[in-house]
Amino acid sequence: MGSGASSEFNAATKAEVVAAAYKGNCQGKYVIVTGGNSGIGKETVKVLSANGAKVVLCSRSVKNGTEAVDEIKKLHPNADITVMQLDLGSFKSIYSFTKEYVASKRPLHILINNAGIMACPKALTEDGFESQFGVNHLGHFLLTNQLLPMLIASGTKQTPSRVVNLSSWANIAFPAAEGLKLDDLSAEKSYLPWERYGASKLANVLFTRELNRRMTLQDGNVISVSVHPGAIISTNLLKDQSISHIGGAFHTIGWKPACLYSLLFQRNKSIAEGASTTVVAALSPNVVPAAHYADCQVSNEVHAKAHDEVFAERLWQISEELVASKPKY
Repeated sequence: MGSGASSEFNAATKAEVVAAAYKGNCQGKYVIVTGGNSGIGKETVKVLSANGAKVVLCSRSVKNGTEAVDEIKKLHPNADITVMQLDLGSFKSIYSFTKEYVASKRPLHILINNAGIMACPKALTEDGFESQFGVNHLGHFLLTNQLLPMLIASGTKQTPSRVVNLSSWANIAFPAAEGLKLDDLSAEKSYLPWERYGASKLANVLFTRELNRRMTLQDGNVISVSVHPGAIISTNLLKDQSISHIGGAFHTIGWKPACLYSLLFQRNKSIAEGASTTVVAALSPNVVPAAHYADCQVSNEVHAKAHDEVFAERLWQISEELVASKPKY
């Protein structure tokens, strides 16, 4: 692996430009995109399938997923896209999805963990976990581990399979100093929506790094990368946000002047620009394993806890325990 991505790509680069530049690395690849029916996920599905990838679009609603495919095929009639139902807030749904995919005998070269929820009122997943931790981290943790044998089998040392985890700049701005409150993952002691969102996005970075470490030790032919897509107002993540609720974001980071400045002055991206960093992470021949990417380049803008290998390993162990505490459907 090299040292990053093409220097010509930046915050204003559109996903279709990146996909076209790396078309040779895209053609014939089997890809799964969670949350692929809207926003960045849908754009990612569109540009990868337009450049020859065989893409599984995951959506909680098959109807919404099918409508997204219909829209894409109006522009790219030959796009190879399959819709599959997946609810990351349900272990039963995740097990059902992975069993069906494994049974299809398709390889898997790229897994893009794109789906997520943001700063929502306190709620629980089907399995009883705080929803933001449960969907944004734990659901993708289980999904990835269930698909790891296929990722390992599909990769080589020269062209390893990839896991791309969509994190956010929120991983720096919103969590408390300790990162994740490992003694209160259920949020029974306290629940601040933005703090819990940021913690779940930090979990995405920690998961990325620990997964990459484990795959390196196992010579598993799999690498993982995390991504900050940028500030994108037009995605479904904001659909439940009131003005007062968004004001909570300012309250949560009020004690971090640098983060407050970034929140106020981040450039708002289009969805096409936001998806470009995902595509770099998925296709660039020079991608850096375990790195965090933003604006199509390697970024060091992560929470201090993201560098704590012991903390990352502890989160992995806790995640394994939480998964094991529920039925394996």
